Amino acid sequence: MEITTNSLYEMVLRETKSETALDLDPETYRAISELLGRLQWERYDGIEGRINTVLSSMNRSLASLLLRIRLEKGVAANLLDEEKYILDAGDSMKSRHKTILDYILDGRPRLLESITRRHKTDLTAVRFLKAMDQMVGVDMEGYGPFKREDVAIIPRENARVLVAKKIAVGLGWGEGP
Repeated sequence: MEITTNSLYEMVLRETKSETALDLDPETYRAISELLGRLQWERYDGIEGRINTVLSSMNRSLASLLLRIRLEKGVAANLLDEEKYILDAGDSMKSRHKTILDYILDGRPRLLESITRRHKTDLTAVRFLKAMDQMVGVDMEGYGPFKREDVAIIPRENARVLVAKKIAVGLGWGEGP
């Protein structure tokens, strides 16, 4: 996926017109980060340098606006992994927001990828409300089968889905889903 200034602007425009968070490609923030990284590292003289500076500033503002708009909608559905990472933190939301935004704006897509991969596979505790057959977690490990009232430690992303489907509830140990 490649992002341009025009496509980023269109994305922000569509997001502002929608009441709910739109479905975006999971690679969106990494692609934005790559765009900003290219602009940051390209060096020009004279008018080209000033144009590059303005383009970089515009794209940084658009990226910040996109993330802020989507987070303000506060809907877990359709959020990208980077956005879920921010919202899951509760008290440390501002700190996570700053980290994600810094990595996007500094053109550091590999750090974004590292954070989201680790976040999806972090383990968390759930209690099952219904019996469930064995499943394969996002970490490609097998979990279960589970009986009603079983407590298990499973990947956060799987726990989030099970909680949303009312198959399990997150337990309040540390950071839950």
